[in-house]
Amino acid sequence: MSVDKRELFIWKFDSDVSLLKEVMIEEPHQYAYGSKERGQKWEKIAQNLQKNQGFKVTKISVRKRFKSLYEDFLEKEKEKRDSGVEVEYDEKQKLLTDYS
Repeated sequence: MSVDKRELFIWKFDSDVSLLKEVMIEEPHQYAYGSKERGQKWEKIAQNLQKNQGFKVTKISVRKRFKSLYEDFLEKEKEKRDSGVEVEYDEKQKLLTDYS
């Protein structure tokens, strides 16, 4: 009896950047939370990453990763505002800034 074992996809800097670029293109957040259209956008993002980058991802995994990146970004932005320190942005931070 074989068990369908999921392959673990490890998100790295470049894969995060690819994900963020897809989110900027597809704009899933323009649709209502929980809507069919929003779900279709996340599905399209996952399919694009699978097809174009060879990523082993699902609709749920890309949505969760984006949420994690965005929440971390918002937390760092709050810390930066509170400290008043100027921070150098990498490509990931720039995409998240553009998104927000």
